[in-house]
Amino acid sequence: MSVSPIMDADETILPFNCLPLPSPQSICLIELKANPLTIWSDISVSLITTELHKAPDFDALSYTWDNPLTPFSAGRAPMPLMNAVRQYPIDADGCNILATANLMDALQTLSQSSMLAAERAAQVSLMGSIYKTAKNVIVWLGQEDEFTQDALKMVNILSRIPKERHPEVQLADWYQQELTLARFGLFEPITPYLWCGLVGLLNRPWFSRAWVAQEVILAQNAVVVCGQNVLPWSLLSNTIAFLTTTGWHDQISSGQMRTVPTLMMNPRQYRKLLESNAHVGMAAIYLESTRTGIANLGHKAVFRYLIDAHRYCEATDPRDMTYAFLGLAWRERLPFTTHPDAISHEDLRFLAHVQDSTGTLIGNLPSWVPDYSVELRPAPLSMRVTSWKACGDLSWIDESSPASLVQLPVAGILLDQISNVVDTLPDHNDYAESPVADPYWIEAFELAQQIEVKPPHQSRFDTFWRTLLADTYNTQHPAPASFGPTFFDYMIRALARIFVFEELEDPKEHLDLNIPKRWMALSAGWQGILEHEPNESPFHVDRFEEQFAASIERELTGIPDPEYRTLFSRFE
Repeated sequence: MSVSPIMDADETILPFNCLPLPSPQSICLIELKANPLTIWSDISVSLITTELHKAPDFDALSYTWDNPLTPFSAGRAPMPLMNAVRQYPIDADGCNILATANLMDALQTLSQSSMLAAERAAQVSLMGSIYKTAKNVIVWLGQEDEFTQDALKMVNILSRIPKERHPEVQLADWYQQELTLARFGLFEPITPYLWCGLVGLLNRPWFSRAWVAQEVILAQNAVVVCGQNVLPWSLLSNTIAFLTTTGWHDQISSGQMRTVPTLMMNPRQYRKLLESNAHVGMAAIYLESTRTGIANLGHKAVFRYLIDAHRYCEATDPRDMTYAFLGLAWRERLPFTTHPDAISHEDLRFLAHVQDSTGTLIGNLPSWVPDYSVELRPAPLSMRVTSWKACGDLSWIDESSPASLVQLPVAGILLDQISNVVDTLPDHNDYAESPVADPYWIEAFELAQQIEVKPPHQSRFDTFWRTLLADTYNTQHPAPASFGPTFFDYMIRALARIFVFEELEDPKEHLDLNIPKRWMALSAGWQGILEHEPNESPFHVDRFEEQFAASIERELTGIPDPEYRTLFSRFE
């Protein structure tokens, strides 16, 4: 708590006495006054000290100290106007307490009582209990920006789809959105602008802050406030659940959306977002996943899962990537039931959570120890597939010396040898539409064409898509054969988008050939994978050509006249 003496109207200095709380279970509540009582502050509050178990009904405020708006917003205030420095005065019983700009915004907007961020360092262990005890947890996302209304329209539509019916929607249904949503009685028009607005909302810093996890997950009732807009957390929860269950969250990344003809021709307020690498972050996805999991299981989560799943969050202090999740941990499981030895699980799954060594930030870590302060991409199979273990029923026996954990002795079984690899995709550009991903796809196509086809085993195409997806889909391993046509359709539509994208970028460049150069290279590789498919196969080259033509026409329908007529006539 930062305090400083101020002067009242009579020029009398009123010092603020910041006394320690009387017990470890004490908390400090603030009562927000309806009108400011001084001329030097827009906010007036009274401070109330109470024991947690004796506290009256109160609401807790979950917010970020820094700028709350997405970095893609034109209304994002520059530093230092909106930063984590406490420089704005609050009248606390006639004395001056300094607050951050975002907290001031929140208090000015809210009429309910909320928790003041005081005595934080001394009360870290009590934070989970405080938010669990609060009658409401108010999630303050910040003031409204130019994305908010589009985002809320999208939330209003998707949140009305019952969660138990989410599995009815497939990834391929993305390409017929309005028909798909009509099955659920939803007939509102869906535009690319609504999807972009939702991405903008989910990219607000609040979703990636490490401490918000326990604040919202333990809440009896969470309410989201953005400017003057108020909605139950359950609506946002159901929206995120729909995106992840259907796989549509991948479709609304900026890498995908910037190739949509409507947005290419008129990006409106989303130009900066479309030029970025924005996507539905894993922090938001796992925030909702953990909240739902704890609610369904009736107990808290295993600590190792928490630090693995939520390493996509951010914290100023790297230690908070551990401390922020202690309040959510199941104390009847490791490491709390024994000596907190990380290597006590009789398996080596934690090795899958070690980041690339070039991304390690914490110094002096052994090479086999994860740095939980950095993201891990891609997510390990153990987090993407139910009960996946590479070793099957085999277990690992720890033979390391207790005196030294710098080296980790392990044993293994040689199964095979990797003869060739493809370079990894650039960060957040793992989509076929992205030009920077072309070398990856071309290499992958060339490597796949070396696969020896031996009927009746997997075809070249089947081997290709299963390898790319690690043979997993929606936590299923092996992936169901029914996903093959979905992947086939996805790749065709991706190639169609490339065709249209290149023509709209510079149609004169390809006037003589009438075929975009990028498309030629990618399509040739793709067809090489399909050339050995039998005639009756749904993945035969003839099926590819038919579906590609249909996809081109679908893509072009989103382009306003006269561009549509010009481009479509050239394709014909």
